[in-house]
Amino acid sequence: MWQVQTLSIRSAWEMASLPPSRIHVLVHGLQDWRPHEWRKALGGAWDLFGGLHWCGGYNRYPVLNPRLMKHRMTDNYWNKVFVMVKLLTVRRYKYVVSLDDDVMLQPSTLAAFISSGPRADSVGCGVVVPLTQNGIPSVELWAEAWLDDSAKQ
Repeated sequence: MWQVQTLSIRSAWEMASLPPSRIHVLVHGLQDWRPHEWRKALGGAWDLFGGLHWCGGYNRYPVLNPRLMKHRMTDNYWNKVFVMVKLLTVRRYKYVVSLDDDVMLQPSTLAAFISSGPRADSVGCGVVVPLTQNGIPSVELWAEAWLDDSAKQ
């Protein structure tokens, strides 16, 4: 399904509607390690590709949340979150957009979503999410693990 996302990314890039960005693909299985397929799918937008990152197995960054790591050392979801935090830190990114491969956005919506960081920041909004419903409480899980009670309000 990730190929559909690359069509939107490529179209948004071709329309020059994306802000300066990098795409980092986070995978947890060998079947997903496909750098050549990403290059082909992105075509001229390949310059956006920031890397393919392994997130399977044991979490490499347990220091980011030791309490959580006592119970979730091999949790794929949290491994990906921790890799994103590390990428933000090492690459000095100010904003991050995270989309699963089953979230499909048309190019203009994708570009607006990727561009939303500065605008959201200016009004004190810390998280912008696409309005989708799949029944998975990922936002609630993230807030429970990372935010203190006052920030959850």
